[in-house]
Formats: sequence, structure tokens, C-alpha cells
Amino acid sequence: MMPMLKKPVRQPEGASMCSLSGSVRFVLSVITVLTFVGVAAGQRQTDQEFGPVVTAYLGYLNNEQEVVDDRASRREITPGYYRRNSNRIHALRQTALRLVRQSGNDYVPELEAVYYRKVVSEFEAVEKTGTAAITVDGKLVDYAMYQRARRVLDLAKLDQ
Repeated sequence: MMPMLKKPVRQPEGASMCSLSGSVRFVLSVITVLTFVGVAAGQRQTDQEFGPVVTAYLGYLNNEQEVVDDRASRREITPGYYRRNSNRIHALRQTALRLVRQSGNDYVPELEAVYYRKVVSEFEAVEKTGTAAITVDGKLVDYAMYQRARRVLDLAKLDQ
């Protein structure tokens, strides 16, 4: 007896030459979903490594670096200025991460300096109009607070 030859099956136009069975498609779908879930969980874990204060500070540093990058792309700053600022931001990030990981606290001393810089600049802007008190980030700022902020910035040499 002679084996029977199968007649070739003609696929419709536009159909793929390599069609996967339903079970293979299901397994690939599950693998894809698990991969995305694993990546998302990994990102959440790194975000949850720090509390809201440190997370906000790291976001602040990211924004500051983006501004420097943008100014460099528009050639508004020199390469030396870009290097110095990028190195400064990198050093602040590494120092903050080291301090927070060592202490386990959700606190970064640089944040106080950022707040005090804001207090000084906003108070000096309205002081000329004769205003004796303002609010900064929902907190009352009067002359005593302004003087304290100036002293802290002078001691830290962060007043630019």
C-alpha cells in the first residue's frame, strides 16, 4: 500500500505562516503578564525604600538635574557650569542616600536649607513693601523666622 499524500492546505491571504495553538498563546500571554507585574513590583519596592520626605527630596534633585540638562541642550550654560552642577546634584543625591540608609530616618538635612532659602527669598521680596509677616508652605514667617533662616544659611554656607 502506498501512503496517502495530504493535499496542501492553502492559507487565506494575510494569514501568518506560523500560527500558534491556543495553549501556546495562553502560556506566552501568562509569561508576558508576569514579566510586567514583576517589573512594576520592583519599581514599587525601590519607591517604597524611602519615606515621603526622602522621596520628595530625590524628586527635587531629579527636577534640578532636568533643568540643568535642558539649559545645556539650549546652550545657555557652559560645559564647565554643567559639569559642576551635575556633580553637585550627584554628590547631594549620594550623600542623602548614604545618610538615610545609615540612619534609617526619613529626613534629609538639605531639605531644611531648601526651605530656608525659600523663606529668605520670599520674605526679602515682600519686605520692601513693608510687610512684616508672610506664609511659606503654609507656615507663618515673621522677622524672627527670617533671621533664623539667614543664620542657618550663613552657617551652612548654602546661601547663593
